[in-house]
Amino acid sequence: MENNIFSIESKLDFLDEYQWNAKKRNILEENIREPDEKKRFNIEGHPIAEIFIRELAQNALDAEPEKKGKKVILNLDLLEYKSEYEKSLYRKFINQTILKWLKKSEDIDEKFKLNYKALRASDFNTSGLSGKVTDRYSNWHKYTMRTGTDKLSKNDALGSANLGRVATWACSKLWMVFIRTQITDPSPEIRFIGKCLRRSNTPLEDPIFVRSCDEYFRKSNPADFSINTELNNFLSKNIFKNPRESNGTDFLFPEFSEFEIAELIPYTIKNWFTPIAEGKFEINIDGLNINKNNYLKIREEYGSGIDYQNLDKEMMEFVIQSRTMNPNLLTISLKKDLTINKYDQKEYTKEFLDTGEQSLKEIVQKVNDGEHLMIKVPFKIIKKNGGKINDEFYIGLKMRSQRSGKRSSGLMLRNYQILWKEKNFYEEAKWIKDLMITVISKNPETNKLLTYFETPSHLLFNESGFTGDLEYDVPNAKLFLRLFRRVANKLINLIFEEEEVENKNLLAGFFSIKSAKKSNKKIRKKKEEDNHIDEDDVIVPTPDPPKEPSKPRLFKMEQNYGKVFLKSIKSEEIIGKKVKIEFGIQARKGNDPFKKINKFDLDFENQTEISGYFGCEINHITTTSLEIQIMSDSFGIEIDNLTPSWSYKTRYTIMN
Repeated sequence: MENNIFSIESKLDFLDEYQWNAKKRNILEENIREPDEKKRFNIEGHPIAEIFIRELAQNALDAEPEKKGKKVILNLDLLEYKSEYEKSLYRKFINQTILKWLKKSEDIDEKFKLNYKALRASDFNTSGLSGKVTDRYSNWHKYTMRTGTDKLSKNDALGSANLGRVATWACSKLWMVFIRTQITDPSPEIRFIGKCLRRSNTPLEDPIFVRSCDEYFRKSNPADFSINTELNNFLSKNIFKNPRESNGTDFLFPEFSEFEIAELIPYTIKNWFTPIAEGKFEINIDGLNINKNNYLKIREEYGSGIDYQNLDKEMMEFVIQSRTMNPNLLTISLKKDLTINKYDQKEYTKEFLDTGEQSLKEIVQKVNDGEHLMIKVPFKIIKKNGGKINDEFYIGLKMRSQRSGKRSSGLMLRNYQILWKEKNFYEEAKWIKDLMITVISKNPETNKLLTYFETPSHLLFNESGFTGDLEYDVPNAKLFLRLFRRVANKLINLIFEEEEVENKNLLAGFFSIKSAKKSNKKIRKKKEEDNHIDEDDVIVPTPDPPKEPSKPRLFKMEQNYGKVFLKSIKSEEIIGKKVKIEFGIQARKGNDPFKKINKFDLDFENQTEISGYFGCEINHITTTSLEIQIMSDSFGIEIDNLTPSWSYKTRYTIMN
């Protein structure tokens, strides 16, 4: 048997030119990167199986279809290399060279044993990893050579900085992938490469040199990735175990062990039901075909055991219907002639809406009767070169068919991407039961603009991390994001406040109303127990008969849109005092403004900025508070980058 193996291997001369190699870097002369991307997707709180399918499907959908209108197909299969011949070939790819370096970087231990299993993912009806190998912005170069990029790969892509593809490598115990792609751009060819990401740059014998963490299985010529028919046929038969006859890409993740392949089924539907339902995407997982005709049935069969976040059949159908923008739906619009300041106003009135021949009261009644309401939100996007583009996004509202008192739920989408951690856009709906809400960007320009705000995990937006400043007017872009996040709340507030005025009997079905008398008692009791001092209260010293007159409050707060100014009294008595100042947001219905603060509205550690201060020192900062040491007989603090549409509150505690 051994002689047979060696005789077969001797015929594989074309593999001899493929070796694992990594750059040797001088730590004194080069800026050595650390493989931080291995950590970036482990903090999401999502299972590896969900992260994997979210990123893998996104890569396939971002690869432009060969023909317009053709659905993208993604096939996933578990491969096992069982015979001694197959195992011998497997070891020519995962060989002793790469295993040695993985052990040196402590990615695997000395007792590591191969399991000879791999996950194969193949996409079809796509362009493949196209582009010139020397073009740092080409699809090929960005996937195989780079961690990320400051330029979008496509104007309407789901991905942003090309970081997400690393998350798929985590399914391999070795963080390894072999890639075969067939392309026609810039010329017809088939390319092949292997990539492995180790956890560290490994010191060499000479201490000023390290071996790079980026390992490549390739030819000695780093610009030559094209393969001939002989090698392609060999890979099809023995490694990928599947032919490649049309454009697209095969990904092989060796030493697959992080999850069971069946775990991908419910996460696929949870994250990608929109392109599946619209016939733009079809996926086969270990022989199970998921398509627009059966995804709801499969959702029921495979849905137990994962968190769908209120994404049931009715919610899915509501989102799909919202995306169609069917002219038969009940549709209204925000007025197009609103000024920027009005757009950013804290509250909207009915004068903001263009309801056609219907009154707002009639619209509200139809929503209560179960009609699907779509609201168009027009916006003028300003480009860096001064050009302006008229665009819009959409808000959908609909009551559930069964009024069971279910908590209202919402879904935000940029193109097909669901932003699971963007939940505060429907926080006003907490007063309402059985309401479904969605905010949708589906036009190319708004999709592109929002992509520049998206975090690498694609779960939420980060206003302060905007990377499109070379293409868009930054204040205008940030205003658009605030509207995308906030207009739904303003409109829910308007519509259901209108309902409260027009028909209080209807209100009982949606709001939890408490006795005003009991509520007032609770508020009074709360104030009596609270040791903090609100900005609207006064500091009253411990009373000793006879009572002393009350002292003025320590500071006043003024707000001007997204800026807040704290201006203190002038008194020598305050010098040396340590004060903790807490910030809150004035909520509806008497809620405590200092609880449940959204970090996108107030976050001193990451977003909200202290733009200036005098007469004090900042000792400590938390997400929603400042601790200061007063150094003078008066002080002032200026705070910027707050959400202009909110009304902010402060309270303080004198700590000494």
